[in-house]
Amino acid sequence: METLVFDELKKYINSEALRYDVPGHKGLLKNEFTDYFGTKIIEADVNSMKRLDNLNYSRGIIKKTQKNIAKVHNAKDSRILVNGTTVGIMSMILASIKPNEYILVPRNIHKSIESAIVLSGAIPIYINPEFNEELSIYTFLSLDKIKLKIEEFPKIKTVVLINPSYFGISYEFEEIVKYLKSKNKIVLVDEAHGAHLYFGNNRPKNAMEVGADMSCLSYHKTLGSLTQSSLLLFNSEVVNIDALDRFLTMLTTTSPSYLLISSLETTVSYLSKLKQDYFYQRINSLEKIKKEINKIDGISVL
Repeated sequence: METLVFDELKKYINSEALRYDVPGHKGLLKNEFTDYFGTKIIEADVNSMKRLDNLNYSRGIIKKTQKNIAKVHNAKDSRILVNGTTVGIMSMILASIKPNEYILVPRNIHKSIESAIVLSGAIPIYINPEFNEELSIYTFLSLDKIKLKIEEFPKIKTVVLINPSYFGISYEFEEIVKYLKSKNKIVLVDEAHGAHLYFGNNRPKNAMEVGADMSCLSYHKTLGSLTQSSLLLFNSEVVNIDALDRFLTMLTTTSPSYLLISSLETTVSYLSKLKQDYFYQRINSLEKIKKEINKIDGISVL
């Protein structure tokens, strides 16, 4: 995949353009920060100008790179997030539900989902995941429990799922999504800990593969981009993407960091070029490490 934003950012820096706009350091800061990290990080900290496009109103290279990123993830479109997965989750919920409509959510949701429900005015219906008493953690949602909730509250419009769980546990995800789509429900997925599920073989299914409407991936959590850089994937036939963009614009900073944008773009590009056996080798290495760790008294890896 091309790195359109990163390449244009480098061209801009190398052009030695005089800066008469924000940020205030003008790319020339010299203090303890640059003594430690170097000056390149300051030179690359730029404002949205025409040649670099604008994340909140993308018409140029950011729009193109988001389309390219979507192709890598088998989605119709994507949105780069610089306020973390939180802003993506809130935006996709707000675009999918109206006041007094019902939304089904697990009890172990992230606070961004709670915030979005408050802002939307929707009515939450909670469902309890299974709980492992020995480990004292929530593990997975069962299809049977989902069916019971849908039968009890047939007016549920939108469902939020977590894939995998915050402890990395997979479950009947594909079966649940297929069932919910057969009932014409909007399916949103918190994939904050599942960005790696879009690469390699011998892995659990990801949200786009099984037909979810939208999902949010924390690239910075399980892959290689900078903290706070995440991705929203759009694959819906029923949610209005213009509505999604309106909410993203409301909630996203008007000064998005090009360090974060190019970090995510280059990470996707790098991963898209790796051979499938690269990921297979990493999985095998992890399995060996788990076995060795489990030999230590008092430590247990799931």
